[in-house]
Amino acid sequence: MTVTEYLKGKVAFEVSDEAISTTLIDREIGEDIDASTLTVRQKELLFADLLYWGSTKASSTTGEKQSHGGFSVTGKSETFRSPKDWLIEANRIYRKYGDQKYVSQSTITSVSELWQR
Repeated sequence: MTVTEYLKGKVAFEVSDEAISTTLIDREIGEDIDASTLTVRQKELLFADLLYWGSTKASSTTGEKQSHGGFSVTGKSETFRSPKDWLIEANRIYRKYGDQKYVSQSTITSVSELWQR
């Protein structure tokens, strides 16, 4: 299983290929690397990065509705947990590994500050 496939399977929300690619580039990990060759630290930091990215998504999305002749179909809709919960979990992982993305709780005055890092 590639690291891209692994990451898509780690979260219960839609992640674009571009989001995964940029995350891997930032962590200097190749997209076609076998996920089993990554360390636990690398996997957890990549997971934290996806949570951080996911926290920037809208809290809910509604699928497109199409109707014709009395028949209608609505596409996939999603509702997400609070983005704050995802940021807290990502920050916990960053702290665990002393990652540069870690934000000390004493320096945070608002949740929006976490997004700016």
